[in-house]
Amino acid sequence: MGAVAYQFEEFFATNDNFVLAANALNQVANVPNRTPLAWSDAGNMQSDGRGNTFVHDGNNRLTKATKASGDILNFRYDGDGLRMETVKNSTGTTPNLQFAGGVHTRYVTSATEELADLDGNRAVLRRYVAGQR
Repeated sequence: MGAVAYQFEEFFATNDNFVLAANALNQVANVPNRTPLAWSDAGNMQSDGRGNTFVHDGNNRLTKATKASGDILNFRYDGDGLRMETVKNSTGTTPNLQFAGGVHTRYVTSATEELADLDGNRAVLRRYVAGQR
């Protein structure tokens, strides 16, 4: 099967419509005026054409995002595979494999619903209310 093109409106840029080319796996392959996007064999985006790169683990979970600005985000997950923490610009890891330094955001969940985001001192940054499904 050949590449499929999509119409996509990028509101944050020019409000112009343009055609995105997709590869044989139906992944966006390139966007006008950007370098080509890169995908892993597992189907995870590795770079977005804007200088941002992404690393995923064997369970296809995002574990690291490096922004073009140089900021690095690391992601940790609990035993159920739910995201439990994001650390921006960590300075390394502790002996028990916790991220040291940086700005920590912890996620409080109930089953699969995210309830709140906490800062490194466990102060509430945001609360979420689940809607009806």
